[in-house]
Order: sequence, then structure tokens, then C-alpha cells
Amino acid sequence: MTTTVEPAHLRVQANTECTVNMLEGELTSLRLVMHQPHYGTSNSKAADEESKGSAMPTETNSIAGTNRMKLRDGLFGRTWGYHAVFLILHLIWLITPFSFVWIGAFVYLSERDQAVSIPLAVLTGFAVAEATFAIYQRYRIWRVKRYVSVSVIAPADREAICYDLFHSDLRTIEAEPVGSGTLELTVDDETEGFEASLGRPPISRKGSTASSEQTRAMAFRQRYSIWFHNAPWEDIHQEDVLTLLSWLLFSLPQETAKHDTTSATLLQKAYRIFQSRSATTFPPGRNPSVKISCLSLDPLNAAPRPLMFYVIGNSLNYLIRTCVLPSLGMTHHIEGDVEYMIRIPRGWTSERGRTDPNATPVMYLHGLGFGLIQNLQVLRPILETLKTHPVIFPIAHHTAQAVCHRNYLKPWTRSQFVRDIRTICEKWGFCPESVAEPDEEKTGRVYGGLSVISHSNGSVHHGWLIKDCPQLIRRHLFADPIIFCLDEGFTCHAFCYRKPTTPFHLLLQCLISSELGISNYIQRHFHWSDNCLYIDDHPELLDPSVAQFFLGKKDVIVDAPRVREYLESYGASLGANINWNEEAGHGKALKKQSLARALTFAGTGVMPPL
Repeated sequence: MTTTVEPAHLRVQANTECTVNMLEGELTSLRLVMHQPHYGTSNSKAADEESKGSAMPTETNSIAGTNRMKLRDGLFGRTWGYHAVFLILHLIWLITPFSFVWIGAFVYLSERDQAVSIPLAVLTGFAVAEATFAIYQRYRIWRVKRYVSVSVIAPADREAICYDLFHSDLRTIEAEPVGSGTLELTVDDETEGFEASLGRPPISRKGSTASSEQTRAMAFRQRYSIWFHNAPWEDIHQEDVLTLLSWLLFSLPQETAKHDTTSATLLQKAYRIFQSRSATTFPPGRNPSVKISCLSLDPLNAAPRPLMFYVIGNSLNYLIRTCVLPSLGMTHHIEGDVEYMIRIPRGWTSERGRTDPNATPVMYLHGLGFGLIQNLQVLRPILETLKTHPVIFPIAHHTAQAVCHRNYLKPWTRSQFVRDIRTICEKWGFCPESVAEPDEEKTGRVYGGLSVISHSNGSVHHGWLIKDCPQLIRRHLFADPIIFCLDEGFTCHAFCYRKPTTPFHLLLQCLISSELGISNYIQRHFHWSDNCLYIDDHPELLDPSVAQFFLGKKDVIVDAPRVREYLESYGASLGANINWNEEAGHGKALKKQSLARALTFAGTGVMPPL
């Protein structure tokens, strides 16, 4: 048989066309990514022939592409609902400039010796309060903008973080049958040596085919292109990648990281692995047109809001904390940096909590937003349904717009939170001593006493407990968790960088993500390496009797299809430990029947069938 060698430009074009056909529907947003006439994927002839015979993507992969494609600006369209929300929000925001105008008008009338009525004087008082608060808020924003985020990554942990960053999705892949044109595209001798140096199990790639490696490379590009604001992959240059990696690994600008020899060496190693995983040789230099998301290094996305906005919100939270929750049996306490509400049922003892499935202490960790106002809809059913269970509710004031609280601009750190929760558990007898399960000798696992429910950003604090104090927790329930696949950029982009095109996006940006306390937390104190959780480091989470995951397909903050795909790659499955809602958006995964099932699991460890 005679082999005809095609010209390079025709071969790349054929490779591009067949690859796009192979991933049609899943990777539409990357239609420009594969046009790389100079530095694209491997130019192996075998790889080209293999890719032409590739199969269509799996159902799971197609689902995973749904939310990612929605990152492209303009797909949603601005509806009448968007414009109505825009008008209402800006009318509220006009309170502040109107206050300055009102003060000027009041001064003008006073100088003309015109009588001022009592109502006008009261309104002037409100205007003065609004204007004063606006000036003070501007000052606080200016101070937070000057704050330089400090890396919390210990030098000894950086290589392990690099490993997790680029290898978490490879460690679960089974070796595929050997086909024509085997190609080990994403591994080299240096990478294998790097894995061995960390004491990690080697990744088996024997038998990987060119098509499978190419598909993984394209998926890798798709996930990480979000950090570059979905720029065409061929537009990304070497310095752009190094800038991103320096922030991901060290939370530092590239120029600072290069000054340290150890950091510079690891940065170059990470860059070579990044090239290998993406099957791309990046051109030298920097492309000024490519934007890079470096969350804690970018300008603060905070905007002032009227005083009345905070007065109403904080007043409602205060009434719920002092009136509503006490009527449900909860009391208010402070331990170190953690303020919390707790209810201890009459007759409950720590011994009963460890042995009676209907007396397990339950902790609810809330997400960011408006504090008790939005979380009462979950907290009340917990209290009313689990009447024989102690319930603890830590209040994260730095994510609840508690503008007058001492911790408003002082978010919990990982060490503070874990220390104080451990102290709280010891104080109330939730876990005074470790209680071993009957199969402890076989599994080496010692279970504690808490059943933890977390929603959205609450999963960050949940993850801290899993990493640093796993013996405290018996059961885990994650609703809309952000800690899985956090390093892939979807949540970061959706929350901080996406231009609003729907009413919900606009409300998210104006009411939550640009609020000073939340912006300070997300952009100056949110360290992804501390917050990201990898299942292979905590395999106990795959046990359906230990952990359950609630996800909504229409979530616009968490890439729920991708999280589902990630969990399923480790053996989790629908109906066992993944609870999938086709119609639920963010915050809707725990509603009605789903909430009832979740609370049954949190209280007893038994998940009712659908």
C-alpha cells in the first residue's frame, strides 16, 4: 500500500474539520480553537487518521457542554424583563445622587430665609445620612482596593497543587483498547517523574489512542479558555499562560514569582505540563488583546449602594435572628470569630447523638447573598422537620452584607473556621470523642457526629472541615457546590466577569457580586487552592451513605453538568448519590421534594427513592 503524504496545511485543515464534526454540539464554543495552522495539535499522520474515525461524544459530555457555551456574550439576549430590572435597580441607585441634590436645595432655601417644613427637614436628615454614608463607603472601597492579596499557599504545597491542577481528571481514566496510531499526547518523562516525586500513583496511559488524547486535549482547552475570557485558543501566547499559572499556583504576579528560583522552576514545569495537556505549542510573547482572569490581582469589582439598601436588609436579618429563630428554639452564641445560632432539643445528650440516627447534630453552611433573609427558607424546614436533632447555623457576616458587623471586611480564614467549629462541637458535645464504625479496622475510617448541609459558597467552609477535621463529620450533603472543578474557571467568570444579559445575571451583579463585603471576600480573600476539593483525595465522599450531591442543570453560577461529569468519572451515579434536577437553577436544587429527601438523608443517613 502506498502512503500519500498530504501537505501540512491540508492535513491541519482535515484534522480540524473532522475534530469539529466529532464534537459537534459539545464543543461548538471552540469552533475557532482548532484553527492552528502554525502551532496546533500534534502533526502525527496517525493522529489525523485516528481522529477521522472518532466516535461522537457521550451523553454526559454533551450535557457538560451546555452551560459552558452560555458563557459567550449575546446568546441570551436582553429581554423586556432585563430592561425592567435595569430601570428599577438604577432608580434605587439614584437615591444617593438625589440626596446630594436635595442637600444643596435645602441649603439654598435656608439661605433665602424661606420656611422649611418638618417633613422637608426629616427628608433632609435622611439625605445627609445617605450622603455621609456614600462618602464613607467610597473611602472603604478605596481602602479595600489598596489591599494586596497575600498568598496562603505554603511553598511545600505548591508542587502538590500543580499536580492536582493538571492531573485530577486523568487519574480516573481507564486504559483504552490499543488502536491504530497510539499517541501519548499528554505525558512525557518529566511529567511522570514529577508525579513520582510527589509520591502520587502514576497515571496509566498505556493504550491511549490518538483520538482519546486529542479529545481530552480539546476538553482541557475548552475548560481553561474561560480564564482567558473565551479568547480563541490560537490567540493565547506564552506569557499569557505564564501569567495565569503564576496566579493559580502562587496567587502572585508573574514578575514576582520569577524572582524566586524555586517558584520560577515550578512555573516553567507547570507551563510545560499545560502545553502537553492542551497539545499546544504557544507562540512567545504576550497578546495584549487577550484578557486574563486573575481574581485576587484584578481591580476590585465593588460599587457603593444606598444606605437604605443596607438598613432594610440588616433590619430584616436582625428581626429574624432575634425574633423568628428564637421562636423556633434557636439561641445566639459567639465562639472566637464564628457567630452562630443553635438549637438543642430537650433531652438530647451527646451519647444519643452518636448512637441514635434520629438525633444526629445537623450543621447548615449557607452561601453568600443576604444572610438569614434568603436562608430562612431552608433553615426553617430543617428546624421543623428535624425536631429531635441539634441544629447549628454559623453566620458568615462577610457574605451577608452585614455592613455594621465587625467581621464585615474580615472573612473567616481556613484555620480560624476549623478551630472555632471544633471548639463549638466540643463545647456542645457533638463530638467529644471519635466513634469508630464497626468496619474501622478494614477501612481505617473514623466517623464523627455532624451531618453537614452546605449550599453554594457554604461548600467552601464544608471543604475546609473535610480537609482539616474530617473526624467531625458523619454525613455530607452538597447543594450547588462550587468547590468541585473550581479551578476550571466557570464559577469565577460567571460571578465576577460575565456581562449581564438576563434579569437574573443583572440582579446577581448589582445586588451581590459588586457588594463591597462580598467583593472583598471573593477578590481579595478567596484562594482557590484552599477552596477547591478533589474527590480522589477524599474517596469516602463516593459512598452514597456518606455523601449526597444535589445539582440543577440550569445553574448559571456552577457548571453543574461539568460537576456531574466529574463526579461520575469517579463512580458516582444518578439515583445513588447524584440528585439531578433538569429544571433547577442556582439555589433551586433544594426545593420541595428535593429538600424533603435531603433532610431525610441529613437526619437519618437514608436517601428516600424518587
